[in-house]
Amino acid sequence: VNLIIYLVESLMDPADLGFRYTSDPIPNLRALRARHAGGYGVVPGRFGGSANTEFEALTGMVSAFLPEGSVPYRQYVRQRLPSLPHALKGLGYATTAIQADPIYYYNRERVYDLLGFDRVMWLRKIPGVERAARGDWPSDQAAVRAIIQASQAARPFFIFAFPSSTHGPHNFGTYRGSDLEVLDA
Repeated sequence: VNLIIYLVESLMDPADLGFRYTSDPIPNLRALRARHAGGYGVVPGRFGGSANTEFEALTGMVSAFLPEGSVPYRQYVRQRLPSLPHALKGLGYATTAIQADPIYYYNRERVYDLLGFDRVMWLRKIPGVERAARGDWPSDQAAVRAIIQASQAARPFFIFAFPSSTHGPHNFGTYRGSDLEVLDA
């Protein structure tokens, strides 16, 4: 079994807001959820806490008991930790992280090695990488292409991808031409 974790920051099911829409805002995700296992995740924070969510997903450790404002990657990860990449590597998996954030964010360059990733693909370091609609982050398509490329290298594989293109602001005009509307006041 190959495993891909695609951690999308700032994603929620719009239906949870209780509004009606002219069409389903996330039809592809909903179709995938109908065909595969899925559920809801409870994350340790909000507004810039993606590194803590990532830490919890990759280690199984909880950051809720740390002092408020803590970021384990920056403050506490100083040595090898039990982690999903280490466990899967022990079972013969090739482990790859695909990261759209800058290399220096949250100390990931050092931490990914301590978590057991064989390889890290830093999307921002790829010359001419396709950019998201707002221009400064690598696009989701670039992240997906990197996943496909990494999946060709070895079997079985574990890929952790953090696309980062869902960061705001969301009011810069990309969706002006959309026919999707909220029907409720």
